Amino acid sequence: MRRQDKEIKSSTLLRKILKQAKYVTIAMAMDNHPYLVSMNHGYDPEENCIYFHCAKEGKKIDYMKANREIWGQALLDFGYDSKWCT
Repeated sequence: MRRQDKEIKSSTLLRKILKQAKYVTIAMAMDNHPYLVSMNHGYDPEENCIYFHCAKEGKKIDYMKANREIWGQALLDFGYDSKWCT
């Protein structure tokens, strides 16, 4: 990671974020073509596992089978502050 000051190393904090986040984004690539999708998810803290709704076949599965390196992010939504919207 380039910005070490931004890296979250605490597994406790990472799990807290995954529990609170409403959506996650996953990014995949196949044959030099990126595919990015945001979706809701379920998080099982006991198994430390994230679940997504997905059909048994389709674009996400095709990309995951072609390249098992997948990037993801979970964002906490704190709304917006209207003072920045002038």
